Amino acid sequence: MLLGPVVNASLLPQGLNNKFWYKTFFQTYSPESSVDVLSVGGSVTHRTVAAGPSGGVETVLAMWMRSQNVDGGSGDSAAYFRPWLRSAERDPSQFSTAFTLMPPVLRSTAMAGDINLAGDINLFPAASGTLEFAASGAINGLRPVGRALTPAAVKLPAIPATVWASASVNLSDAPPLSLPGALSPFAYQALAEVGRDPNAAAASAFRALAGIDASFAETGSYAGRAGSVQVQRSLHDASLLHRDDDAPLRAYAGGGSISGLTLFSAKQARILAAQDITDVAFYLQNNRSGDTSVVAAGRDIVANNAAAPLRSAANDILLANYVDPAASVSLVDGSRGNALSGDIQISGPGTLQVLAGRNIDLGTAANRIDGTGIGFTSIGNLRNPFLPQTGAGLVLLTGARAPGGGPPLGLAGSTLDLAGFTPSGLPAGTSPDSAALAALDAFHAKLKEVGQGYASTGSYAEGYAAIDEVFGSAAATGQLFTRSRDIRTVRGGDIRVAVPGGGITMASSITGNPLAPPGIVTEYGGALSLFTDGSVDIGRARIFTLRGGDITIWSSNGDIAAGSAPKTVVTAPPTRVLIDTTSADVLTDLGGLATGGGIGSLRLRETDAPSDVVLIAPRGTVDAGDAGIRATGNIAVAAAQVLNADNISAGGTSTGVPVAAPVAAPNIAGLSSASSGTAATSSAAQDLARPSESKQTAAERSPSVITVEVLGYGGSGGGPDDEQEDEQRGA
Repeated sequence: MLLGPVVNASLLPQGLNNKFWYKTFFQTYSPESSVDVLSVGGSVTHRTVAAGPSGGVETVLAMWMRSQNVDGGSGDSAAYFRPWLRSAERDPSQFSTAFTLMPPVLRSTAMAGDINLAGDINLFPAASGTLEFAASGAINGLRPVGRALTPAAVKLPAIPATVWASASVNLSDAPPLSLPGALSPFAYQALAEVGRDPNAAAASAFRALAGIDASFAETGSYAGRAGSVQVQRSLHDASLLHRDDDAPLRAYAGGGSISGLTLFSAKQARILAAQDITDVAFYLQNNRSGDTSVVAAGRDIVANNAAAPLRSAANDILLANYVDPAASVSLVDGSRGNALSGDIQISGPGTLQVLAGRNIDLGTAANRIDGTGIGFTSIGNLRNPFLPQTGAGLVLLTGARAPGGGPPLGLAGSTLDLAGFTPSGLPAGTSPDSAALAALDAFHAKLKEVGQGYASTGSYAEGYAAIDEVFGSAAATGQLFTRSRDIRTVRGGDIRVAVPGGGITMASSITGNPLAPPGIVTEYGGALSLFTDGSVDIGRARIFTLRGGDITIWSSNGDIAAGSAPKTVVTAPPTRVLIDTTSADVLTDLGGLATGGGIGSLRLRETDAPSDVVLIAPRGTVDAGDAGIRATGNIAVAAAQVLNADNISAGGTSTGVPVAAPVAAPNIAGLSSASSGTAATSSAAQDLARPSESKQTAAERSPSVITVEVLGYGGSGGGPDDEQEDEQRGA
């Protein structure tokens, strides 16, 4: 089933019979307006773009109107011969956003196939708006959109090829009242610059729908212009449209992968794939402290992946395929690539859970110049100023399964047995997700307790018992690869990581010029709890808590290596001016300096609370390496071996850290026994010569004069040149 654009006719270019200066635009969607699609026997394809003859990608409606409704005066359109078809616009591409504006609700179900997406889809903002994709197969966001000749930049000579394009879906929370409606239409003549000039009116020279463009120009960035109050107010409603909306966004690929998709969600989301989630960009939002967004895959999550199967096929020129170069992404070094950013970003409070049946891999591409392409981040209200300032916590779990197999609907729907760690006395009405999170925190607290107490108990038994209780005895699989990207909370929020069947490999090298040294970091307060079965290898990255927050790392069968990042690396976050858009309060946030790499709980300001570091490797090594291990509070190390202990420093006490033995002074007594004997004889003779001198007077004499005899200067010896050189040196 193939569906083209679904649009609001009152926002489209108008016919020629409507006088140019009477042009008016408005939308007629109600909060309940919806598109419902059901395919019982096959796939569903939503496509809003197509390839033009030259290979460029454009919205389907723009191409149609240019060929049918715009009179170019050369007989190349239907309107040239049929005047009644003529449009009052000469450039339909200026309506590109309106051509993608669908009703607030989109539900699409493929009961025996895939859901395929190509081009942009923007859902009109409404409090009851939602997005539901349910496919028995895959959700594919990168699809063929037509045939064209390859541009010269792709291959010479040009050949016929299939053009591919990615999809972007936006469940918006832009201010609905800021958009022209039936009772508040936008009159083109209101633009004073136009007046009654029909040529200017026909050319839409002043972009009548620029306000609509601004309301849906989501990028995921909060840097530069994207961070301005004007831009953010255009994209987000002050009332938080979905504040009272309990129904999450849902995107389920029941038998395949989710790939090639950029997704913006203004409310909590449930994104699940039976196989992989790869080559994606998810910009999600929680509105309440109890909200939980979940991104889960039955196999791997490889967020930034130019080698994803769909991406590889789309870029295979040997198969006569290519991705439109103009639509590819720009990297920080100015080159161009085709993989999506790989961001999984959460705005607002609550929790984001990223769960994989096997591996989690953040990807290898460099950060982008607009501040995207960073990794997995919680950013508080940096993109939406109407959200609370405190950001969501992050949970990452590899080897995660639902009881019946496949991806779990969150921690509460996984095979983890957290019942024994669920705290008593939770408030009535606590959601299963919140209860599971509290139990996971209690589990990590138990591991921390065992590590801190090992010096007195000499036993890890309770820690291993807790691991067996929660994760079971079945062998788990899965690794975590952060590469040169971040797992980071920017505005507060804890980070919990569990890798029960493998280890954590961070950055052996740094790709590009990241905005800050990459790593696992709580930037504005928040604890860090990492549990692994294998080793934690930091490389050139960092594991930091800044402004308060303990660090606990447990490796059951591996090592904990702080890595080799140079201590001279300095991160100086810019000073932020925080403006409360409701009260107009202005606060200045001095970022402070974070230096070096390795493992550290750092204090950036005097008011920051001291924080502890607890490292447990019962069967392995804790190696401070070149980067070092630091804590503003106490450090407890429990391991079979500790290396480079001299590079471990604590503001409080250190437990389990070997103390280096004092270095003995070198024995120089035997360097010249003959000289010693001569000096002793001389001293005795002088004492006999002055028998009346008291011992006190002798002690007050000037220090001894040491005579050094120079035996030679390394010459060939004995020649006239040597004698001359000695004379010149004053020998």
